[in-house]
Formats: sequence, C-alpha cells, structure tokens
Amino acid sequence: MCGQRRHNVSRLTTKLRAMWARLESSQWWRVIGIVLMLSSLGLMGRALALNLTQFKAVRVQFNLISLIIGLLLAWVALWMGTFAWGEIVRAMHPEVSYRDAINYHLVSIAAKYLPGLGWQQVSKVFQLYRGGVPASQTWQPVALELVLVILVGLAIAVQILSATRETIFGLVAAPGIKLGIAVLLWVCCAVAPTVVLRFASIRRSEQTTARDFLLHLWFAELLDIIGWLSLGLSLWFTIRGLAPLPLDVLPYCIITLILSFVAGLAIVFVPNGFGVREAVMFTLLQSVLPVPSSIIVALTFRIISVLAELLGVFPVLVKYIWRRQK
Repeated sequence: MCGQRRHNVSRLTTKLRAMWARLESSQWWRVIGIVLMLSSLGLMGRALALNLTQFKAVRVQFNLISLIIGLLLAWVALWMGTFAWGEIVRAMHPEVSYRDAINYHLVSIAAKYLPGLGWQQVSKVFQLYRGGVPASQTWQPVALELVLVILVGLAIAVQILSATRETIFGLVAAPGIKLGIAVLLWVCCAVAPTVVLRFASIRRSEQTTARDFLLHLWFAELLDIIGWLSLGLSLWFTIRGLAPLPLDVLPYCIITLILSFVAGLAIVFVPNGFGVREAVMFTLLQSVLPVPSSIIVALTFRIISVLAELLGVFPVLVKYIWRRQK
C-alpha cells in the first residue's frame, strides 16, 4: 500500500516536472518574466515617487553631501546583506554558484515591491528550486537568513545599550542585565551555525566540509554586522543632512535603525515593512529630535532606502530582461 502510494507520488512529480520544463521553454514564460521584472521596477519607482511627493509637502533645508553619504552607506549595507545571503547559499547548497545566489537576492528585492505579502521569500524559494535545490530544502536558506539577520541585529542593539546610558521607550535596566542579554545573544549567534549543521537536512557535496560550512555562516554573520552598522551610520548622516546632530548620538541612531528594521521584518503581514518601520523610527527619534523633525527623518530615510535598493537592483533586472528577450 505504501509502496503504491510512493509510486503514484513519484509519477505525479515526474509529470509536474515535465509540465514545468515545457512552461519554462515556452515563449509565454519569457513574456511573463519580462512583465514581472518591469512591474517590479515600476512599483519601486512608484514607491519612490510617492515618498518624494510627501517630502515635497514639507519645506526643509538639507545638506546634500550628507544625504549622498547616507545613500552610499545604505547601498553598502544592501550589498553586505546580499553577500551574506550568498555565503548562506554557498554553505547549504554549494551546487548553486555564488554569482547565481547574488542574482537571486537582488531579484527578490525587486519582488518584494509586488502587491501582496512575502514575495521576496517566495522569489528566493522559486529561484533556488530553478537552480537545482530540492523543493524540500529551498526554504532553509531563506529562513536561516531571516533568523541570522534579526539575531545579529538584536545582539548589536543590546550590546550598544549595555555600553551606553541609552534607554528605549523609557525602559531602564541594570547594566549587568543588559550585558548579560548581549552576551547571550552573541553566544546564540556563534552557536547557531553549529545547530543548523547538526539538525538541518542539508545536501552538501564532498568538497564542502563541516568546517567550511561553519566558516561560511560565521562570515555571513560578520557581513550582517557590517551591514547593520553601515545602515545605522547611514541614518546618522541622513539626520545630519536635515538638522545638526552631534556624533555622540550615533549609538542611539544605530539602535533606532536596528529596532525599526527588525519590527518591519517581524510584522510579516505588512508588505516591505511600510509604515511599521517608519512608526518605530519616528517614535524612537523623538528622544533626540523634535516631533516634526522625526517625521521628516523617517520619511527621508525610506526614500534613501528605496533609492539604494533601486541602484543595486536596476542593473541586474535590466540584464535579466535583456536575456529574456534573446
């Protein structure tokens, strides 16, 4: 009975793969791919235009050089996250080339602007499957990336809180407690790759040893650290572009950036964290800025973020569309 059931499932899987192969080779599939890529670019431009329209309604003097530096740092953070994703894929599925993994990530960034929820994750799962990863394992790198990003970000935020006198939402905790939480989070970051290696069902090639697997994931965490710090510095320069701000506020800016982005990632039913990220950032920035300035900064940083993503994604999507037309 069980053997017959497995045989039927195998036949159905074979038929579905054959149908999928015919679909991918058809001209209509190329047209659909081009339409989706163009739609993603258009929606990214629309998001940027809407934010710029709201920004124009507020009269404010700004320092263009500081804003450009903030944009460049956000662009650097984007690539740090992209390379971290590449290291995760290289560790878990070495049959996928590093270059393809990078392209998967950049295309998924554009996909998250499509109407609906979870398109960035769906895009990565779909592209990993097309790249030869078994369907039952495509979700693992996507889930691991999200866990590591959030875990590393919270570790940085709590570490800064333990080393400074900053408070969040008026909550006060003893330095020893904050330091203990920070140490615990860093231990979790260090141990997480070992846990994944132990329990995840990963198909690794003979050339990929356990040591290589761990080194790839630890390097991904290092890239995430650089990315979070770059984004925090980007927020500080963005604020500097709109109002004078001393350097000693930088640690608080990093904490604000991390908590607002983590909130946007955690609220999965809000596309791209729109509104959630700005609300948290606006609330936290009121400790160092007036309320009107906090609103302007949150809105401006959304524009900076969209521009950085557009700069990173645009060349890849153009190349993708060009290949589809051939």
